[in-house]
Amino acid sequence: MGWRGFLQAHLEARLPPVSAAGLVSVPWALWHLPLSGVTPSYRAMPSIGFTGFVVSIWVASWIFAWLLHLGRRSSRGRQSAPHPAPQPSQPSVRSRPSSVVGS
Repeated sequence: MGWRGFLQAHLEARLPPVSAAGLVSVPWALWHLPLSGVTPSYRAMPSIGFTGFVVSIWVASWIFAWLLHLGRRSSRGRQSAPHPAPQPSQPSVRSRPSSVVGS
């Protein structure tokens, strides 16, 4: 689940999902802040580039929150394994049509 799932879930207990996603983007951006002093491409980036980087993290945080909710919604109510084995009584998908000449 990772830190995003942990923090997102705790913040959503008190806040709407969009607000929680915005707050999750703050530590994510701070985590990447040291790259601006270490990586040459980040050091060469103008301040508007760094602003764009922070905004992209903010937007990506909303997208990841949305995907997290889609995953939670799709897993509700499942009682068995996520990928059950196919049943032997199911017909094969690759069966030949009966109208094939010469069959």
